[in-house]
Amino acid sequence: MDLWLGKRLLQLSWEEFGNSVDILYERICQDAVKPDAVVALARGGLPLATALAHRLELHDIRVISVTRNAGDERYAERGAPKIAWVGPAKDDWSARHLLICDDIAGDGGTLTAILGQLREMGAKSIRSATVVCNVNCQNRPDYWAIESDDWVVFPWESQKAVMDGPVEPLVVASQSSLGQRSADEAPVRR
Repeated sequence: MDLWLGKRLLQLSWEEFGNSVDILYERICQDAVKPDAVVALARGGLPLATALAHRLELHDIRVISVTRNAGDERYAERGAPKIAWVGPAKDDWSARHLLICDDIAGDGGTLTAILGQLREMGAKSIRSATVVCNVNCQNRPDYWAIESDDWVVFPWESQKAVMDGPVEPLVVASQSSLGQRSADEAPVRR
């Protein structure tokens, strides 16, 4: 099954990003387990991690660099995750309630790879949040604000991509069922 329809670009504005952060914050606050550290998956997860760390009043922000796409072009070939631990050191993750942040969960492979390693390193609990979750994502995050079926251009990305093809605005859905894994879905965490 293809991840993207390949018919159009979906452009997320800064305003809709802010709306997404509001929704994610509310859903995270409803969870029984509160994070005590936010982990940004660089590059795309940095804006979300920063915004949620401020909203959650957390000062412990960690960064992991993960590369899966062969390039920045639309529908770039995806490979196995290449992980680089930016900070803190790999041995300083135990006994933490972590919130992993990324821009999008395409197939869920990036989150799955990171979650597995953080579990092995002794994290007490791990939750994941993304702005966008692909409708065909096999391993969904715990929280997401928007579902998409095509390529998303985020406001912090190069806008060159929006110049060649039909572009539609991407908006936050008002459906309460979107954005949180249901009780019967298998988690990719813990």
